[in-house]
Amino acid sequence: MTATPESRRVVSRQIARRSHTDWPAYDSAPLYDRTSLAGLGSDVRIVSTTWFRHDDHTSVEQFVCSLPLAYAIFDAEDRYTGPTRYEMSTLFRVFVLKELHGWEYETALVDYLENRPVLCEQLGFETIPDQSTLWRSWHERFSADLRETVETGSLNA
Repeated sequence: MTATPESRRVVSRQIARRSHTDWPAYDSAPLYDRTSLAGLGSDVRIVSTTWFRHDDHTSVEQFVCSLPLAYAIFDAEDRYTGPTRYEMSTLFRVFVLKELHGWEYETALVDYLENRPVLCEQLGFETIPDQSTLWRSWHERFSADLRETVETGSLNA
């Protein structure tokens, strides 16, 4: 089944009802730090474990597109200084998708995206990045800490 506004609300409510001790520990207090990779990774894990417990949520793609990343600031983890074609949050989602499917190389990810135009639209791609662009994004644009966050954040999904 597909995620609906109601099923998303159910998941959000379940997460909001978690006790304070279960919520992610961010690097700064009393409010969370929007640049905290520990907090971001924790959020991905919390949302994924709650998301996939819902009967309507069986799609990895819907989960990736529903990740709450609007608050995340990736500036410190973006090692490119000039203009870029793809947003860090979009790339983060794509690499979480790659991890969740267990693909070792970007070629499998590109092949997958090429066969899913609706997913590409949901991710915000006007054009699908090629394999070399994704490889450079992962190995040269993403910091080592951000790569680790994608890898460890995707473990529980």
